[in-house]
Amino acid sequence: MPDQHDGADPWQLLGEELAGRRSAAGYTQRRFAAREEIHYGRSTIANVETGRQRVSRDFWHACDIVLKTGGVLVRKYERINAERAAQRLHELDAIASSRTTGARPAALPPATARRRQRTVPSCSDVATSSAVLSGIAASAHPLATASATASDGADRVRQAMADPARYADARFVDAFRVQLEMAKALDGRYGAASALATAKGVIDVVEAVAPDVPEKVRSDVLVLGAEAAEFVGWLFRDLADPVQAGYWYDRAMDYAQLCGDMSWQGFVLLRKSQMAYEARSALRVRLFARAAIEGPWQLSARFYGEALLQVARGDLMLGQTVDLDSTVEQARDASAGEDLTLREASCWIEAAEPERAAPLYEAGLSAGGLSLRDAGYFQARQAFALAQAQAPDLAAEQAYEALTASVRTGSRRTHRAVVATRAALTPWQKRDAVAALDDALTAYESSIRRPLESPGSATAGFAD
Repeated sequence: MPDQHDGADPWQLLGEELAGRRSAAGYTQRRFAAREEIHYGRSTIANVETGRQRVSRDFWHACDIVLKTGGVLVRKYERINAERAAQRLHELDAIASSRTTGARPAALPPATARRRQRTVPSCSDVATSSAVLSGIAASAHPLATASATASDGADRVRQAMADPARYADARFVDAFRVQLEMAKALDGRYGAASALATAKGVIDVVEAVAPDVPEKVRSDVLVLGAEAAEFVGWLFRDLADPVQAGYWYDRAMDYAQLCGDMSWQGFVLLRKSQMAYEARSALRVRLFARAAIEGPWQLSARFYGEALLQVARGDLMLGQTVDLDSTVEQARDASAGEDLTLREASCWIEAAEPERAAPLYEAGLSAGGLSLRDAGYFQARQAFALAQAQAPDLAAEQAYEALTASVRTGSRRTHRAVVATRAALTPWQKRDAVAALDDALTAYESSIRRPLESPGSATAGFAD
């Protein structure tokens, strides 16, 4: 992070750092904006450098490329997003708690609120930051009320980082597992960008301590690495970056193989099959899914059922005849009662029977339990099914709501699903609801300056 002082706006500090690096590299604001990688005008550069305007992750990534900073700016952007998201999460939890207990949460003046802002720990800073250690210890002991307990937890983490062979134990692993769970909660509520810094930090810790921890702990550390790497792969999928997603899935497989965890190896293969579906690579969809089923893996009942449906999707993409009713029944039996409704719906879309998919999406969404981002994605899928089933007004309304969720969470995956729905609604483009969706998409894509291209086929960009 940029060096912060009490009450300082981190976006302003990041903007000032950009200004310093730009000037040191010999660029004026106008010359910098003229670089083809930037895609923003001089006035935007000026506003960002003074903290008056927020821009997307793509902007900071482009700045890192032009200024050859090695990713420093985008990492700081991710950290600020994560910290702000954690604060919002903390505030929402306080509100929910007050509703349960009847207490009224105290309001903070803006300046005081900034000074007391909660920080998401980046675990790569653990060895040097006592404040982060205290935060990890507190989250590892959520029921603790005495400050001494939190201090003891911080001391254990600090000692284990300094001397993992002697001090790393199950409690040490649990402390960082809590951090990973927090990243997952942030992702569901606020999107992938808010979770990247924390999730990558967990992997930094795994890399640092794995060679030296006691044998009885090493397997747990490597499993944590597999889980964190798979999650980072998912985050990059949601950000529409398949190259990074594939890299992190390979890292997850490496960790799972090092500790001999068969369940994680099978699960990563299933994830790779889903990513192949996003790329519309039919053969890879089928091969990865069959490998997840037929290898020596120990998939849970739910994911075994999902893999069966994934094989069916690959077969349908390849133009093969599939008895989908029978496959769905087999998957339900294999899943031991786990709900596969939303995955079943996706198969019916691939089978060109959208009238069967739409009510399944409605049932799955009505059941609840989905994060804002996931609900938006499946709502976009439902909208696509409705468009194919000749219900354009309802499809456009559902897609409009899904776009709202995409904007709030930064989900490029959901955005792609909405774009696919809009393409399916082309025959009804003069209808009011469809025109409203078109206007909303145009406005959003203008705001991000780099709109996604329309999918090459009706279902491109989808994966569950």
